[in-house]
Amino acid sequence: DSEGIIGLVTFQNGIKNTFEGEFKQMSQAIIDQFPEGPLCIGLHNATTGNLGKDLLRFSNEREKNERSVYSLCQMIKTFADHLPKINPNLVWAHFAHSEGGLIANVALALCGESWLKETREYIKDRLITATYGAVKPIPEEPVLTALNTYSNKDVVLLLSKQYIDKDLDKITQMP
Repeated sequence: DSEGIIGLVTFQNGIKNTFEGEFKQMSQAIIDQFPEGPLCIGLHNATTGNLGKDLLRFSNEREKNERSVYSLCQMIKTFADHLPKINPNLVWAHFAHSEGGLIANVALALCGESWLKETREYIKDRLITATYGAVKPIPEEPVLTALNTYSNKDVVLLLSKQYIDKDLDKITQMP
């Protein structure tokens, strides 16, 4: 919009995604949406390949997947500190798939702690989040815009249907 352009794009994958396969495909699909060529940074959420073992992390992502959570939190803090000095109107878009949405949710909650006041203010004014099939969607409150998208065939709905505000069978518009 007139307030700023998307100058930074970050993204993170969900579980059961190999770096060489699904993560690279996801990266290219996101990058292709931005022909103007902003800085794009992908955070690979390493998974074990064992679905059952990876699902156990969902109960306490902060402790059971701390590398992914804290690397995203550190990135948010670093960008919030430095991007306004480079371009105060720059908008940042973060995309997250499945567990990546849960990781972003936890990281944004950590950034909501009182000692991170400047970080909170920056992300509220400049961060757009877009999740697809998020285990836990991003709420509107901590960010400029939160877009959470689900398919009615998405297996994650077994875990996160409590976060959906509409009955999927009653949605008539195209996704």
